[in-house]
Amino acid sequence: MKFYDIFTPGSPPHRKDFLVGRQDDLGKLINYLNSPGIHPIVVGPRGIGKTSLVQFVLDEYKYKSQIEANTVTNFDELARCILDDLGLQSHKLQTLVKETEETKEAKGKLAVAEGKLQHKKKTTESQSGLSNVQLSPQLLKRQLMSFKHESIISIDELDDLEHSDIPLKLAKFAKSCSNQSRWMKQKFIYSGIGRDAHSLFGAHLSSPRNHPVIYLAALKKDDFNFFLNTAEKKLHTVIPRHIRDDIISDADGFPYYMHQVCFHMFEIYEKDRSKVINNEHYAKAKKRAFDEAFSHFLRKYKYTVYRLQDLHKDILREMIVPKKRHYSYPTLEKHLLAECGYSLKDIKKHFRYLMDNGYIAFRKADQTVSLYDALLGPFLRIKLRLKDPQAISEPDMPLFKHLNKSANKIINSDQ
Repeated sequence: MKFYDIFTPGSPPHRKDFLVGRQDDLGKLINYLNSPGIHPIVVGPRGIGKTSLVQFVLDEYKYKSQIEANTVTNFDELARCILDDLGLQSHKLQTLVKETEETKEAKGKLAVAEGKLQHKKKTTESQSGLSNVQLSPQLLKRQLMSFKHESIISIDELDDLEHSDIPLKLAKFAKSCSNQSRWMKQKFIYSGIGRDAHSLFGAHLSSPRNHPVIYLAALKKDDFNFFLNTAEKKLHTVIPRHIRDDIISDADGFPYYMHQVCFHMFEIYEKDRSKVINNEHYAKAKKRAFDEAFSHFLRKYKYTVYRLQDLHKDILREMIVPKKRHYSYPTLEKHLLAECGYSLKDIKKHFRYLMDNGYIAFRKADQTVSLYDALLGPFLRIKLRLKDPQAISEPDMPLFKHLNKSANKIINSDQ
């Protein structure tokens, strides 16, 4: 295997044995899908592995549709994508609806000249496959009910649908599907960034009992170690323990961060043709991982992150060093006043800038602040240079005893 078969920051894992730490969540998802009328919702922070979990289930189905809701403009387009993915060819449906409507209109006008009727018929033929008729939740449901094969439909990125009719119409559609589950062979999985169904559907979802939520929490240290152990065996190489521990510590439980850093680290290591991975490979990999993340998953911060001033950086440092999800704002303010020498006016001004640009969320109820996007934490540590990757101390030789036998054989053979 190659490193890019294992570390896949741009897509879900290509192999099922690389989906680690999600056994309980996977069990819940499968049980819900086997239960009539239940269409589960998978939520969690960005980069936590939602798509990877859903993809694991999708691979088991012959008939499936996987759509990112933020890539379509409205519910009509979303519905047509689903039908096309399942082989139902929505353009044929459109032509049938158009011809039926024009026939009814012609029957109602007996005095219309024959030439005009012929003209309308020609117009219909020239518009074959096109129509002004919008697919409604009811019409989509009826078409799916006619499809007798078991199938699964995944609708992702539901959190990113500002000024769209999709959440409202999809909520109505979801309720109708649950009520008609006896005649439907389809199962839906909805997913997106958030903590609950309200994060994706707002107040529109009226039947929460039919749409249980699976919240994906951060992976544990043991999960990362299991994954990296497997990766080392597949690649016949060893990630030095001090680098490995540092990656796991900085990841904050986000597999996306680990995949990004390791992908670039192995890419640099292989081009360098070194016998072992070293601190220099790791330092370069972190820089590349930062640039890649802010061009993709964190692209909304791409331009502002390079313009952060010293006070902005100090505020963010105070929030990401303790690795807490929430931080007391009064405590943060006092520390910046006492230790950093900033004025209260400047602190409030710069804090407001970070809030306006989506870095920080402030909760009035208990005066706590947190990163608006938790995935920012691992990557901001790279930007703010809380520690130099090249200066990470390597353990003394006796501490290498914890390496497994296969790792020792690799090191010895290289030497």
